[in-house]
Amino acid sequence: MKHKGLYFMVALALGGVGAVHAQDNTATTTGSSDSTAAPAWPNGFDDRWYIAPTIGGYYNDTDRNTHSRQFYYGLGVGKFISSNTSLDLFFDRTKRKIDHNAGNWASNNVGVAVRYYLGSTAWRPYLLAGVMGSHHKNPADSGWDPAAELGLGLSKSITDSSDVRVEGGYRYDWDDKSQPNKSGYGDWFLGLSIVSRFGAVPAA
Repeated sequence: MKHKGLYFMVALALGGVGAVHAQDNTATTTGSSDSTAAPAWPNGFDDRWYIAPTIGGYYNDTDRNTHSRQFYYGLGVGKFISSNTSLDLFFDRTKRKIDHNAGNWASNNVGVAVRYYLGSTAWRPYLLAGVMGSHHKNPADSGWDPAAELGLGLSKSITDSSDVRVEGGYRYDWDDKSQPNKSGYGDWFLGLSIVSRFGAVPAA
């Protein structure tokens, strides 16, 4: 039962890729003569909304006194606001086992992330910055704290409506209530996202 959320996100990611590939194949069949022409985006760049299911690994601060590694999963919704900048609203979750069988420590995060992309080819490295509210739940406390993250990533275009993102980063959680002698925790993460855009590509 504890992995149901992860399985759901994997299925959602695979489903998104399948839908986008089907859309791309249909567009290729019906308009192959225009396949090499650049789309006429009204704003000069692809500003369609997208979803981005994410799965990955979370590497905990040793000060948490929990198991050091486990999965995390999440979902982002966003769009490009310029040719090289995207803005996402996201949710993600992870749950750790506390040392000495003392229970579980779950974190549910809701926030906003900005990605700044370099280059304009199918392969695009990017910088990541985000802020969020982090809800922790453990035997000692349950409540909200501010958190922030910085990271690096690489995006690869698969079709005109689908990308793959791989990113890693550092996240700091200002949780000063779960353990009275700690003022916060710094964790590392490594994630994989499937970006699936909504809407048709405009004609050239």
